Amino acid sequence: MNNITKQLSENIYTRSDFYREAALLKEFLEHSFFSKSPAKPSKRALKAFLKAKEPDEFENNSYAILELGDEFFEQFGQDNFYDLFKESEKEMEMLPFVALYMPVSFSQKEIAMFGKWFRENVDENIFLDVKVDVDIVAGCTFVWKNMHHDMSFKKLLEEKKNEVVEIINRSVKQEA
Repeated sequence: MNNITKQLSENIYTRSDFYREAALLKEFLEHSFFSKSPAKPSKRALKAFLKAKEPDEFENNSYAILELGDEFFEQFGQDNFYDLFKESEKEMEMLPFVALYMPVSFSQKEIAMFGKWFRENVDENIFLDVKVDVDIVAGCTFVWKNMHHDMSFKKLLEEKKNEVVEIINRSVKQEA
C-alpha cells in the first residue's frame, strides 16, 4: 500500500470520505506547488488552505487529513505527486469494501466506530460504503463478498414472530 493510501486509511473509514479528502489533499498540493505564492506543504499550510477554501464548513467538518504530520508532506514534489495519487486511487479501487445499510445517517464519530469494528473483525483494510435505508427501522444490513447479512430488528421480529405472539397472547389473557 502506498503511503497516501496507508496514511489516509488510518483515520478514514468510508470510500466517499477517502475520495473527498484525497481530492482536497491533491488540490492543496497543486496550490502549494503551482500557485503564485507557493508554500512548502505542511500541516499548518493545509489547515490554512482548508479554512480559506471551505470557510462555512471548516468549523463543522472533521478533516482526517489534518491528522497527517509534516513528515507526510515531505514525500511530495512537483514532479511526483500526481503519480503518487494515481497509484493511491488504483489501490483504493482494489481494497475491500462492505455496503452497510442503516436506518439513519450517523455522525463521523459513529461511522468511525463501525469502521473500526469491521477492520478488527472482518478485514483490516476494509472501507465502508454507507447507505441510508429507512425501511430497516432499527439495526442494520450489510453486503460482504456478495452475501447479504440482515441484522435488522425487522428480521429479528420475523424470526421470533411465534414467540412474540405467544407473549402478547399471555399478556392479554392475564389482563382479562
